[in-house]
Amino acid sequence: MRALVIVAATAAASACATTYPVTGLVVSVQPATATMTVSHDEIPGLMDAMVMPFRVRDRRPMGGAIRPGDRVGFRLVVGKDATHIDRVRLLSAAPTDSGLVMTPAASTLVPIGAALPDFMLLDQRGAPVTLTALKGHVVVVTFIYTRCPLPDYCPRMIRNLDAVRDRFRARLGKDLTLLTVTFDPQYDTPERLD
Repeated sequence: MRALVIVAATAAASACATTYPVTGLVVSVQPATATMTVSHDEIPGLMDAMVMPFRVRDRRPMGGAIRPGDRVGFRLVVGKDATHIDRVRLLSAAPTDSGLVMTPAASTLVPIGAALPDFMLLDQRGAPVTLTALKGHVVVVTFIYTRCPLPDYCPRMIRNLDAVRDRFRARLGKDLTLLTVTFDPQYDTPERLD
């Protein structure tokens, strides 16, 4: 009887999720964390094309069958509180040159612990914000877009930043600055966010 209850609960949870077919180019595979970063095509009815990490439910394709540069298809499962991908399948292997697999260009990410180069962004009023102007502050940065439909990405980032703001409210503007940067400035305009 107990096994039947567990199966019924699992089936009920799956029924609450919405699924979407997705195709894209694999940017990186991280078997240790069961994540795969994919430059995915537009997902009609859900989101525009972009690069993002996905939690992989079945790790088997991550054992070397799927590599950076491969074109893949998969199912995106969007639940109430979390998302994952499954049914990962190879659509076409990474291009090769003389039998060697070509790898994507080297990352330009700033290594953890290294100094961040200066930048200039525009705030919600159109005024410039530079890293140099924030010298001496603890700067917390998160990246979002307001149309993000995945519960474990942008909405979670906003809740986490809200928690930091609430906990350290007395330090805001003194030695703490919270920055939220949009991936979608054409949609996330100051007028729309007001």
